[in-house]
Amino acid sequence: MPAQRAGLFIPEDVDTIEKAAAPVKKDIYLPNKLKPVKGEEDFTLYDLEGFTVVDEDEGELGQITDIHEYPQQLVAAVTYKGCEVLFPLNEDIIVGIDVVKEILTVDLPEGLLDIYLE
Repeated sequence: MPAQRAGLFIPEDVDTIEKAAAPVKKDIYLPNKLKPVKGEEDFTLYDLEGFTVVDEDEGELGQITDIHEYPQQLVAAVTYKGCEVLFPLNEDIIVGIDVVKEILTVDLPEGLLDIYLE
């Protein structure tokens, strides 16, 4: 019977460090029905990946494809008109977050999109 420690499932045949090292740092996929339910208080800016970004002036920009972590702030990446656009995720930019509809409303600084599209 497989061993179980600290909530981890350990197959019977994993009995050496070498065998245990193989699955380390591998992606784990679960069906949606098995994913833990996240409460509203557990929502973080990292959860914005996949949200649709809507700028107050330009309208819909696209989906957030990645969240980059830099020492000073988090930065969202969106593909807009074939170009990757990066913008900081901070109070000055974020106007609203609709978690149910997965929409991030932003007010990007004037000219930011032009820099990427030129």
